[in-house]
Amino acid sequence: MAIPVAANERSEYFGTIVSQATPVVDFIGKNKTEATASQRVQFDYDDQGQLIRIRYYQNGVLTNLPRIGAAEVRIEYTGHQEVRTYWDASGNPDFLWRICYRGLNFATEGKVHKEVFTLDGKGRRVALDLFDEKDEPAETYYGSDHYSWTWLDNETVIEKRTGRNAHSIPLTHFFDFERTRISFDDLGIHWLIENIDAEGILTNGRISKTASVRFEYNTDLNEADYSFYNAQDRIAERGAYGPMPFGFARITNTFSDDGRLLEEVYRDRFNQLVNNSAGFARAVYDYDENGTFKGTRFLSTNGDELEYRRPY
Repeated sequence: MAIPVAANERSEYFGTIVSQATPVVDFIGKNKTEATASQRVQFDYDDQGQLIRIRYYQNGVLTNLPRIGAAEVRIEYTGHQEVRTYWDASGNPDFLWRICYRGLNFATEGKVHKEVFTLDGKGRRVALDLFDEKDEPAETYYGSDHYSWTWLDNETVIEKRTGRNAHSIPLTHFFDFERTRISFDDLGIHWLIENIDAEGILTNGRISKTASVRFEYNTDLNEADYSFYNAQDRIAERGAYGPMPFGFARITNTFSDDGRLLEEVYRDRFNQLVNNSAGFARAVYDYDENGTFKGTRFLSTNGDELEYRRPY
């Protein structure tokens, strides 16, 4: 049963959400729906219009939303802070799922129960500290417990991550960027991430040999395309770094009308279909007649199906 909101609150309902680990984007609802929808994400706002709670219902029952790993997000605003905590369907502390927090093992429970954002005088997030359910500092998979953001303008920040035992902390398992310039669109979703040195000069990652990644989204805010560039700002093949295959310069994704990922295609710097280091050029996602995911087929440029299991 849905938990009623207070008289001074209002609610909106969506099919799913966009959630990125960036200083700008709030949780963005996608595919607006009704309060009676069997599957819905409920956004609750206070009388100031601030988002104060997110809850996910499936068949009318509060349950964990796979994109964040918790059933409920509670948001408080105190002075120059925004505090987010994560809870399961029974009201017990839960832990946020993000690849950069938990690592690549999706079954990993993770440690981050609370995110504390520090706000500047303009209400912009300038820092993030992570805590567990006991209010102790919580480190991410890579060892960071503190993020700092320096604003260059209203659409661009420089991000650095630090931790108690780690001096050089990369952006993610996929991009070995240690000082990252992030550019946002008008929704606050990143479209460009760049690896820069202390002088702000674009520089190649030590292992990936790429300096930036550009993202494009479709009208449903699905990540439809991303491509890699070197320090000379030319499209370039991604080098061997982390568990992701390499030897390609671009990935394009195709989605169904209801947002299901149907296919991802790997391309070289000339935009031609290419086999990546794992030997496939296309990953095709299969569903049954009810839209339930069945499995993934990995196909080479000549259409041969390969045996492959993702390490993430």
